[in-house]
Formats: sequence, structure tokens, C-alpha cells
Amino acid sequence: RAPNLPSFWAAVSMHQIPCFNIVYADRGNNIFYLYNTKTGIRVSPSANSDQNPNDPTLTQDWRVPVNADLSAMAWREVIPQANLPSILNPPSGYIQSCGNPPWTVTEPSPLDPSFWPQWLIADQNTYRAARVRQLLNTGKRSFRDHQSMLFDVLVPAALDMVPAIVNAAETRKDRVSDAHPDFWKGIDVLRNWNYIAE
Repeated sequence: RAPNLPSFWAAVSMHQIPCFNIVYADRGNNIFYLYNTKTGIRVSPSANSDQNPNDPTLTQDWRVPVNADLSAMAWREVIPQANLPSILNPPSGYIQSCGNPPWTVTEPSPLDPSFWPQWLIADQNTYRAARVRQLLNTGKRSFRDHQSMLFDVLVPAALDMVPAIVNAAETRKDRVSDAHPDFWKGIDVLRNWNYIAE
């Protein structure tokens, strides 16, 4: 029910949505992105120059469960939403969010990844997000163009994976000498594929 960006931000600042990135647009030509999460502040190893090199927060892989016995891993107060990564009206004129990190939602990004601690953002850039940015970076597009983007059938992962598979098969024939008789037919299909999934 928010009629403008300030009232939308006031509603979002109630912090009632514990996750899910937020993308906003309004009739005043504002676009806004928030890396939205409701999580606690943790001890930052860079905050103390005299830290023990054996401190687990220095080597913790934040993508796996954290040891609950270590007080350094405990949450402190919840991070205010104003301190989360956000972008308002980027020069590119677009924002996209496909589960990718906040510094890849537009190009060029105004966000510096080193500004936020590793424990806060573990999202990886995705092929889907890269393809959307590629399409959006082609310049001004009509409404019809944007509709067609929804049904884009190029397989972005194939752009990297297919050449690697074909190259591996051709350069390491010793590893595929006992492959199924249809193996090379499959390689030919991949070699001649235009990366379109129709």
C-alpha cells in the first residue's frame, strides 16, 4: 500500500520479511534493490588487529553449519536494514535479482564486495543472472523486447560447459576410448549446437 519510495522504505524497515531480496519500481522512475536478510551481527576478525591466528572466525567456511560451542560465532544484535547492501537508481537504468550477490544486480555496480563481511553474503553469481545482465546491457529496449526476454531460450551455462566438454573429449581420447559407441555422435551434437534450447 506504500504510494512512494519513502513510505515503502518505512514499511520494509519494519524488518518483517526475514529473507528474500527486494526489487522496487515506481511511477516516479525510481528503482531500488535491497539485499534483504534478518541476521545477527557476528564478530568480525578484521576488527581486532591482535587476533589470535588460530581464531576460528578467520578460517570459518560460512557456507556450512557453524559450531554452536564457539561464542565468537554467536549472533549479536540484528543488522539494521539500512546497513544491508542496497542500490537506488543506478546509472545502468536496471536492477535484476536472480539469487546472485548484490554487487552483480547491475553493471557497473556501485557496491564493493570487500565492504561486507564474508559471513553475511555467500550467494554466487549465476548463469541466469549473467544472461539477464547481458540482455539488459544491450541498450534501450521496447516493452515487446522485454516480453521476449522472459522467454529467452539460450542456455548460458552451455557457453562455458560445451566447449570444455568437446575439448576434453578431443584432447583426452585415451579417457574416452572405451566410451559407448554413441559417444562421438553426442559430441558432434554438442559441437554443432547453437546453445538454444527449443
